[in-house]
Amino acid sequence: MSNITKETRKESFEKIQLKRKSKLIYEQLGSGEYTARELAIKMYNTTDKDGNRLLRTAERQETAPRLTELVEYELVEVVGKKFDSISNCKVAVYKRKGDFKDAKNNLQAELDRLLSENILTQEQFDAINKEEVQKFLDGSLAKRITASPLIMREERFTVNIKAGMLDSTLEGNPADTRVVMQGAVDLIFKEDNELVVVDYKTDRVRDISRLKELYAKQLNLYKLAVEEFTDYKVKECIIYSIHLNDYIAVDC
Repeated sequence: MSNITKETRKESFEKIQLKRKSKLIYEQLGSGEYTARELAIKMYNTTDKDGNRLLRTAERQETAPRLTELVEYELVEVVGKKFDSISNCKVAVYKRKGDFKDAKNNLQAELDRLLSENILTQEQFDAINKEEVQKFLDGSLAKRITASPLIMREERFTVNIKAGMLDSTLEGNPADTRVVMQGAVDLIFKEDNELVVVDYKTDRVRDISRLKELYAKQLNLYKLAVEEFTDYKVKECIIYSIHLNDYIAVDC
C-alpha cells in the first residue's frame, strides 16, 4: 500500500479510530448522558475481556480532553450542565450526537434540531415522510443499530483495489491493475465486535429481492472498502428499502 493510500485510509476512519481512549470513551457514552467525571468513574469500574480496567483512575482528566476532541469532530455534543460536588462548580454534560433513541422517542424534536443546526436544509426537512421514518425507527433493524456501541453515518472512504473487482470482464494484467475507489457508506454499526454495513435504497420496487439482484456487487465492494479502512471484519451487508420499509441481507 502506498504512503498516499495509507494516509487517505487513516483520514477516512479517524473520526472514530482517533485513539484507543477516544474510541473507548465514545463507545462507553452509549445512549447515556454523563459529565467527564461520571464517565471516568463508569469506565474505571468497567473491565475489558482480560479483566483490566478501562481507565487507570476515575479522575475527570482521564476523559475531559477526549470528550472535547469528540465534540470538535461533531460526534459528541454538550447537552447541559450540572453541579459537580468535587470541583464545586457546574460542569458540562455530554452525549453522543444524533442518537437513534432521540429520534425514536421524539422524531419531530430531532428533525427540528437538525434543521436548526443546518444539518438539514428547509427543502430536505419539508420532503421528509415522518410516518415512514417512524416505521423504520420502530423496526428491528433500528433496534439493532440503537444497541450498537459504535455507529458511523455517511462514512466516506478512499481505497486502493484491483480493477477486476470493479469490472469482472477484465482479465490478466488489466484485472490486477490497482485503481482508486471512492465512495460513501450510508451506515455502519458495530455488533458482536464486527461491523454491519447498511445501504438505503429509494427504488420503487415491488419485491425487495430485486434490490439484492441490483446492488449485491455494490455491497460487496462496500464490504471490501470498510474492512480495508477500519481493520474490522464485516459480518453482514444489508439493503434497506425506504419504499417498502423493509430490509434484506446480501451475501458478502
